[in-house]
Parts: sequence; C-alpha cells; structure tokens
Amino acid sequence: MKRKILAILISSMLTVSIAQNCVFAKEYNVKESISVDDIEIDLSDNAKIILRDNCSEEETVVKSNRSEIAMYTADEIQVASLENDKISNSELYYGSVSGYLSHTNDYVMYPISVSAGDYLQSRLILPNDSQIDYDLLLFDTSLSLIKSSDYVTCTSDKRTLDESVGYLATSDEKIYICVYSVGNGSTTEAYTLDYSLTTNFTDNGEPNENAKESVQLDLNTSGITVSGKINSPIDNDWYSFNVIDSPEYDKIRLNITSDSESNDCRIEIYKNLISDYCAMLMIGSGNGGEISLPSGKYYIRIVSTNSSNNFNAVDIPTYDLIVTPVSRVEDVEINYFEGYCGHIVYDYPEGDYYRIEEKKPNVIAIHGRATYTDDNGIKKGAANVNIYGEVINKQWEANRRPDMAYTDGSVIADSNGFFTLRINLKSGLGGLYYSAPVSVHHYDLMEVNVTAINNENITDRDYFYLLKSSYIY
Repeated sequence: MKRKILAILISSMLTVSIAQNCVFAKEYNVKESISVDDIEIDLSDNAKIILRDNCSEEETVVKSNRSEIAMYTADEIQVASLENDKISNSELYYGSVSGYLSHTNDYVMYPISVSAGDYLQSRLILPNDSQIDYDLLLFDTSLSLIKSSDYVTCTSDKRTLDESVGYLATSDEKIYICVYSVGNGSTTEAYTLDYSLTTNFTDNGEPNENAKESVQLDLNTSGITVSGKINSPIDNDWYSFNVIDSPEYDKIRLNITSDSESNDCRIEIYKNLISDYCAMLMIGSGNGGEISLPSGKYYIRIVSTNSSNNFNAVDIPTYDLIVTPVSRVEDVEINYFEGYCGHIVYDYPEGDYYRIEEKKPNVIAIHGRATYTDDNGIKKGAANVNIYGEVINKQWEANRRPDMAYTDGSVIADSNGFFTLRINLKSGLGGLYYSAPVSVHHYDLMEVNVTAINNENITDRDYFYLLKSSYIY
C-alpha cells in the first residue's frame, strides 16, 4: 500500500523565520520530598538548567530550496490495522529516522502528506548531552509555523525530556517536520525522530503532546478523574494541576488504570523550573501513590510503557487518571462498630464493648473519623486520608492460628474525614464464655486497630465481642 512517503528536505533558498528566546544558564534547587506505594520520587538538588546564551529574542532565519531526497516509501513504514471495537476503519503508520545536526541553527526538515482526519505525532529524542538543545517544529507548505515543542535542556541523572508535537489534519495537505538546533550539535551523537500517523482519528482529547498543551485539572477536595487514550507507542498526554499552601494539600494521591490487556501506561510528574520557559524536570514516575509536593504548579505526562516493537495497535489503551489532594492527618478515632445485632454489653469480664453476633456474611463495619487541628485550634476532618484497619481474634491468636486470627482492609475517608471500613471476619472460636443468670455465652475478644497509612503513628485501638453461640440452661 503506497499511502505515505517520508522524505528529507535540505539546502538553502527559501526563508523561514523562527522566534527563539534562550538567553542564559542558571541552576535551580528543588526541595526533597517523600513517596509511598508505586511512585518513585526524585526531587533532585542542584538540577542544572541550560538556557543558551547564543540565542536572542531576534528572529533566526532558516533557509530551504525544497530539494527532497526520499528516505522511506510506504512499503517500509510499519502499518497496523485498527479496525476493532475501539477505533473503526483506521490504520496506524509508524516508524523512526535518525540524523545529525552539526552546529547551532543547523536543521533538517521532513515533509509528509496527510489527509483530512489524520493525526500525526512526532517525537524527538535528543542526544544525551547537556550541552545540546534541539527543538521540534511543524510547518505548513508556505513554511508558516504550525506547532512547536521547545523544552529548555534540563539535566540531572536522567535524559533530557523528549520533544513532542501532534497535529490533526482538517484537509489534505503537506506538512514539514523540522528538527532544529537551538544550541550546539554533534556529528557523532545522533538524534532520533519517531513518528506515527493514525487515519480517521477519533480521540477528542488530542492534541496535548507537550507541556504547553497540558490540560489544566481543577482539583477540589474530592479530586478529579480524567480519561484518555494512548493512541500510539509515542503518544504522550499532558495534564497540569496546582498545589496550594494548605493542610488540605498535605499530599497528592495519583493513580492510573488502563483497560488494555497488552499495552500499559505510566505517570511521570514534572516541575517547570523557570516560569518564562518550558524547563521541565521529571521528579517522579510510576503507577500511583501519594507524594508530598511544595506549593506550585506541576505537570503529569502519561506515556506508554510499550516500545514500537511490542505495542499492540489493535488494543489501544483507554486510561483513567485520578488526582486527589490528601489532607494532613493528626488523629484517627474509632467511633462505633456495626454488625448483626450489635450492642453494648456491660457484664462480660473483659470490659464494656460492642457485641456482634456471628452470622453469614460475617462482616464488621468500623465507623470512625480522621482529623487534624488547624492554625486556629479548630478540629477539622482530614479529607481523603487512606485508612488501614486490622481485626485480631485474640483467641485464635492464642491458639497459634494466625490464618484465622487476622483480617484487614482499607478505605478512603470522605471530604469530612469520616470513614466506614467493612472487614469480612473469619469464623469465631468461642474460646471465652460467660454464665449469665439463665444462659451461657461463648464468644471471642476481638481487637481492632485503625491507622492512617501515611503515618503509622496515628492510630486508634478498640475491642468488640464476637458472639459464637449462646444457649439457655
């Protein structure tokens, strides 16, 4: 199938103006933080930002004479049919090229023909050199700039962030992908330009391929859930959110799930280190967890964990991203228990505790609240705190049967800090008994511990009786 021809455009004659704005070099310090669960956090100190001193606010002139050298025909581009229940009558073309830019202001341009409804994605992987800064640009046939990805080089122990652009064609046209050197170059270290083109594109969430196109998430105490698709192996979706200086934003909880059986995706978290430029430092990545972040604006990039070699194009993943602020928590209280015929018993020898009769299903509901005290001394509910609870049957524990003694569970507190944790209990032993005036009760003493997961020192303990049986004599 001869659908697309990718070619290279070189030499001089036709002028194009590109505004550049890199002016200096500086260092920026990022405060260290913590993480739990499946997010790995690295808030590095002394992250260096390279802003080129050889570029000015003046326009840089790029020249071309439209000389085209064919590099790939359609037969050499990878093609996958997307005719399934997620994308109908669509095809995905993708491939990769490499090249070199030798010096500042050097460039290469790749023309490609697109049809109405096509979605083009390009990803530029830079040489792993802190002194090199390339941008990725899109031009129309008159060589007017359509899109740009122009991150400032940001170095730590990680590779510089890839440049990415996306373009949804509304008509049949020819466009040009340009790799442009903002600072320096190399004749030995190549860049890699990955590209994909999806026909009859249907994802209304695109394009949001780089941080400048990020979708702002307006968080509230309940958090927010957004859905999207990873449409190709080089697709990346950007979101942003603000952390405010408030006890209600003590931590941020992030989670991502995907409906794909063969393709997966992950979260990357970025901080823009300079307000007037896109100088993006990745500070964490993973599948989910809670992190402490200083107040400010942060960015999330969703990327595929599959490479072009193992991306299953007929199983495009739809993901759900959840971002929730988590309040500071200073106290957790168990308020009461609820079960079958639960009530207070005053005359069992171990004390005055709730009594739950063993029935099927054997479920205990633990009601409680997580709180903190604000600067004015007012107790407030700790919203969205993750609560862990454990029930211990002391009689099974005494008989060295941990398989019967321990059950547990977790729950998220609501916006006012209240929680109801339901735990399925195992069968009781009836190891204790009490002789009432007209009956005998066989029961177990059950210990309950609840803890704020992000601080195991914040805990509460209580007891209840699990009534195994009673009979009248």
